[in-house]
Amino acid sequence: FIEGNEIKLLEFELKDKKSKIYTLALNIQKIKEVVDFIKLDELPDVFDPFIGVYNLRGTPIPVLNLLKFFSHNENVLPPTSNDRIIICDFQRLLVGIIVSKTKAVRTYSNSEVMAQPEALDQTQKHYFNGIVQREGKIINLLDIEFILNSLDIDLGSKSTIELSEK
Repeated sequence: FIEGNEIKLLEFELKDKKSKIYTLALNIQKIKEVVDFIKLDELPDVFDPFIGVYNLRGTPIPVLNLLKFFSHNENVLPPTSNDRIIICDFQRLLVGIIVSKTKAVRTYSNSEVMAQPEALDQTQKHYFNGIVQREGKIINLLDIEFILNSLDIDLGSKSTIELSEK
């Protein structure tokens, strides 16, 4: 983050069975759109934590249940009609993530974005790439690329293949 520049973040929540709420944010540059949850075409368990496919105007979008990364499996709620799906675009690779609630898009100056505390950054779970504070609460900036890479999804291969075909 460069001093003096701004970043726009979509804040959202995940809620588990124990009513624990995880407040997260995602850079809006990675968001294609946000849609209401509808019944998904289910995927076999072998694709876990992807739970289904959302049909976005004829384009199948795999949908990830993020809560499986932050809560023990027994605390993961199945999606409901109150949930939303954030459709993300990573180098033209579309992925949906289920969230319990979307909040506001807020603009922060880059000086307000703090690095993840060093002790947490030393862990194997780099799900976050920074934090911001709002109204005394910490909001973790989701590192969705790390999550996708941890699932062995190569975000660079699609553009490489497309370039070689031209």
